[in-house]
Amino acid sequence: LLRPELRDIFQDKVDALRARYGNFILINTNFSFVNNFVSGLNLIQRDSTGKFMRISRAGSGLGREFAEGQAGHQQAIYDAFRKLLPELGKWFPDTTFILRPHPSENHEVWRRVISGLDNIRIIHEGNVVPWLMACQCLLHNGCTTAVEATVLGTPAISYQPVTSELYDYHLPNSLSYQAYNHEQVHACLTEVINGNAEFVTQQDRQKVFARHLASMSGPFAADRIVDVLIEAGYAGDQPRKKYFPGFAYGWLGLQGRAIIQRLIMLQPNHRTNMKHQKHQFPNISVEEINSRIRNFGKRLQRFSNIHAEMISPYIFRVTRTAQADRPEDTVT
Repeated sequence: LLRPELRDIFQDKVDALRARYGNFILINTNFSFVNNFVSGLNLIQRDSTGKFMRISRAGSGLGREFAEGQAGHQQAIYDAFRKLLPELGKWFPDTTFILRPHPSENHEVWRRVISGLDNIRIIHEGNVVPWLMACQCLLHNGCTTAVEATVLGTPAISYQPVTSELYDYHLPNSLSYQAYNHEQVHACLTEVINGNAEFVTQQDRQKVFARHLASMSGPFAADRIVDVLIEAGYAGDQPRKKYFPGFAYGWLGLQGRAIIQRLIMLQPNHRTNMKHQKHQFPNISVEEINSRIRNFGKRLQRFSNIHAEMISPYIFRVTRTAQADRPEDTVT
């Protein structure tokens, strides 16, 4: 979606964001290990006295020493960002800052941090790509949106009040100007606001891209994946038909699992509770999905016979209309 032949699919939304907010700095946070919307998914679970109890599901498979180190490192950066935000609002009173927390984070904490600062807003709407295209600069720490921003030509600043060879996310940070204190963040943002925003050279970007990024030209990644599947024989090997005993067994298992999941979704501190699901996955209409299909088709001269229909909230069936009676043409 970031390739030059596709990225203008977002241009209408980019124009709308710029008309609404003017020039703005985008701040993306990524602190789900210590500020999770569901407290039971914070990486380290402690009792009321602060004593270690267990590693949460979010850290499944991690050793205690590494998990505690990762949580402590992220906590230090999280604390530093909470101190930085009020400073940003005061340093640049005429600049708009849009804070876009990670979908898994507790956004209420950030609302308290920026209380009283009229030029900092918390907004989490839509795809991040048009926001990256519309902003003057991205401020983050270890957020993969810095990779997307760099591909799009948007400068990024990584605020790193503490560093760790073991726990830092080096790829996004390597594509950003690395600011280690408030003074360096202030200086970088001053350059951005004044129109001087080239922090990482094209040569350095290409070195990183050459190692980590593929499919920016030539066949799309999705086409390459399908080519591999076809070469492996999947196109001609249809699943075996299920006879009644197998079908009944699968149907009963599905219904049982659905009942269990509905009960779990009522638990307030579970990762799949309804409130958390709505927080992470805002609704999308079938009309918007079909609009996207048409936009892709227009740019790529493909998908003219593809359309989507809603099965239930969050679940859609995408069908090849000319041959809709063939089960292999339907993917959910």
